[in-house]
Amino acid sequence: MAGYLPNIQLSEARRRLRSASGSGLEMSRQELAEAINAFLYHRHRELGRSGAPPCVDGHAIAAYERGRHRWPGADLREAFRAVLGVAADADLGFHITRRRTATATGPAAGAWSPRDRGSLERLRRNVHEGVSPAGTGRADLDEWERTVHEYGRRTRSSPAAVLLPELAAGLNELGARLQGRHPASTQRRLTRATAQMAGLVFLTLIKLDQPATARAWARTARVAADEAGDPGVHSWVRAQEAYVHFYGGDLPEAIAVAAHARELAGSTACVGTCLAAALQARAHAALGQHRETRTALAAAETVLGRLDTASTTASAFGYNEAQLRFHEGNAYTHLGTTRAATRARTRLWRCARPLTTSTAP
Repeated sequence: MAGYLPNIQLSEARRRLRSASGSGLEMSRQELAEAINAFLYHRHRELGRSGAPPCVDGHAIAAYERGRHRWPGADLREAFRAVLGVAADADLGFHITRRRTATATGPAAGAWSPRDRGSLERLRRNVHEGVSPAGTGRADLDEWERTVHEYGRRTRSSPAAVLLPELAAGLNELGARLQGRHPASTQRRLTRATAQMAGLVFLTLIKLDQPATARAWARTARVAADEAGDPGVHSWVRAQEAYVHFYGGDLPEAIAVAAHARELAGSTACVGTCLAAALQARAHAALGQHRETRTALAAAETVLGRLDTASTTASAFGYNEAQLRFHEGNAYTHLGTTRAATRARTRLWRCARPLTTSTAP
């Protein structure tokens, strides 16, 4: 952020570590945040502390590296030292400081020279940011959207109890951003990200067996999706909400909400439509409705064939053939159609990307 001296020591300490993905690239800010949160979670349990431990995300790491914050709390400093393998706070550029402001010793004092150009530019950016209605730039929006999708992927691997505090921290920052003045396009993108994050929260709450709280978050996600004006996201939110009702045992409501999810998407092929149709098939099967089950499965199959590659990734925001075969096998098992269920399970086993236990909503 303009007006702050970057924390080069912290950035270099992160870049010395390699990504856990095996790509050979440097550790990303989000990966560092995840490692810190894991350390804090286990440390919190070791010490027998009550309540939730502090947590950070990739945006918080960026703020530290940009020098916006130079003195994290004691727990966070311990986590940074442990993860980055240093002995002292000073090794990571952490120290107590006060933010410097332009004074009589600043660039406006005395005769200007080319050496003052950097200070003057930082001052200009601070002023510009203060008066600009677009406080959240395109790069920042892009980073938010990447972060949201990274959380979507992590729903497949991270424990729900670890992921939930991180989602809450991200939503807290998003909520603060939404309070600012933005152009309509920026507001829509922030609201879209908020809808997706709120959707991930209620999915995580389902895993934690908190159906009442999950339903409340589903309503919030639905409102945000409606405000964002994105039919695909709105459809996804409603489809995921249908699973809340399904696992809560209200099958007629699950079918109705899933039908609404499909209506919202219209003729557009999207993940929400696949999820909704597959859910309808499972709910109809649980009610013993053979014809409706087959119709819903056929609809899910058709839409799946129209999805682009990005929509079939292993993520809460994706849907692939392995998931469909799991749902198909589950539905036929409920109907007692053994041959069809066995065929679906065989196709599941042959999928190139096998379904893990966390990929079935």
